[in-house]
Amino acid sequence: MLPFCQKYEVATICWAPLARGRLAGTYTRGGRKIPDGNLVQSTKQNRLPTSQWPVMEAVDKMADAKGISSSQFSIAWCLQVPGVTCPIIGPRTLDQLERQHGRIERDIDDAELKTVDELNPPGELCRDRNLGAVPR
Repeated sequence: MLPFCQKYEVATICWAPLARGRLAGTYTRGGRKIPDGNLVQSTKQNRLPTSQWPVMEAVDKMADAKGISSSQFSIAWCLQVPGVTCPIIGPRTLDQLERQHGRIERDIDDAELKTVDELNPPGELCRDRNLGAVPR
């Protein structure tokens, strides 16, 4: 999709760059947990796919190494993907907005971009491998 958009100069906006809190540290800071009052719980799910935990925890570690929040790291990553013009952020609180806003002056280096791509290859869904091939 992104190569097509780049070729034909179509603006690309990232919907949910924090993956509904998954890339903001919501589920991983302080141990693996499903916090009260979030979307996963409201849809009566009691777990996230096991394949997503390592990605979420790796984002936390990379953010910690840069001295920024997981949400700032995730938004910075989105803004450095070729062809992406902007992410749509959806903070529910002023605190969330302030934590996300701090991203403006952050950059993700080539090694970090490569690490993210290795965690979840471009064009692939982050899902449990035992579910079989990604439907196309």
